[in-house]
Amino acid sequence: MTSFLTAIFTLLGIAIGSFLNVCIDRLPRKRLLYIDNGEGERLDIEVIEGVFDEDPIEMFKGKTVYVTGKIKKNISTGNLQINVTGESQIIVQEETIAPEKEKTNEELTPISWKEASNRIGAIVTICGRITGGIKIRQSLAYPPSHCDGCQQRLALKDLVPILSYLWLRGRCRYCRARIPRRVLLVEVASGLIFFLAFWRFGLSAQFAITAFWSCVFLIIIFIDWEYKLILNRLTYPAAVLALAVLAVDSLLPEAGILGNLRFVPQPSILSGIIAGAIGFVFFLIVFLINPRGIGMGDIKLAGLIGLVAGFPLGIVALFIGIFIGGLVAIVILALRIKGRKDVISYGTFLAIGPIITLLWGNEIFHWYQGLFK
Repeated sequence: MTSFLTAIFTLLGIAIGSFLNVCIDRLPRKRLLYIDNGEGERLDIEVIEGVFDEDPIEMFKGKTVYVTGKIKKNISTGNLQINVTGESQIIVQEETIAPEKEKTNEELTPISWKEASNRIGAIVTICGRITGGIKIRQSLAYPPSHCDGCQQRLALKDLVPILSYLWLRGRCRYCRARIPRRVLLVEVASGLIFFLAFWRFGLSAQFAITAFWSCVFLIIIFIDWEYKLILNRLTYPAAVLALAVLAVDSLLPEAGILGNLRFVPQPSILSGIIAGAIGFVFFLIVFLINPRGIGMGDIKLAGLIGLVAGFPLGIVALFIGIFIGGLVAIVILALRIKGRKDVISYGTFLAIGPIITLLWGNEIFHWYQGLFK
């Protein structure tokens, strides 16, 4: 029976991973800039909110720009569209506006719009004049799942978690554009977390809370990795919810609603606030010393991690995240995958810490204490 339930919850975790992918795609707010080539043709530029310090519509309106990014078709207008994220750029004349990236001759050699229409799914550079723009309104339910390259609505057979990706070899069935590897990684990670949580805690409140918070941190991990953003609209509500969970477990200890939360040895609002404050203040000090090292999003994330795990395991979670982030940074720099001036999504690695702590925090903490006995 236990093996059967483990399999069921693992499959549930994989299925939830598909929903997490939708959240990762659609939670970041976006702008749509209009670019004209002078011949009556319009191309759309999708800009993730937060890539620029100011409203990109006001920044670029009336300017001629070079835009580099993945070309696709806009599902609503039918126009060609380029997505601008942390890995793409908009260049006005000789000035790189954002994000900072070394300019190459290839990037500054735009292709014709006709040629771009034949290279759906590829990284291209387009030149044109920004004429205006709008805010994009989207939800987790609309538009329906579709290919980012050809905008074809996906059938049920295209949406089977993990299996569809493997069967299609990571490419769209209709236009053969590459499906982001992130889609597979999120589904596998979510299934693995549900498997480990159920294996560790069985069918309990602790299993549910561990699985839930792990999913929240998975969203944060991959949004930061893909868009270089840690969203306030995610961290603020999560912080309020974390306090509410600790409050319920503190005020109703005899009711057993949440059970004995092993990852919070002494669950209480005070425990969460102490760990959250330590994480927030520590990262704030680091930010004040070296503003280019981390961002405000990392500071808020550190506070959230403390609230979720409580004291002292919130500190354990932060230490694990810092260790993983530092180790990965050393490897990336050693292999010259990125340079010292390149942006590394630190929040991605920091958010791994609480997932590990939710699963094995007590064991890690007791092991650490044993080193000094």
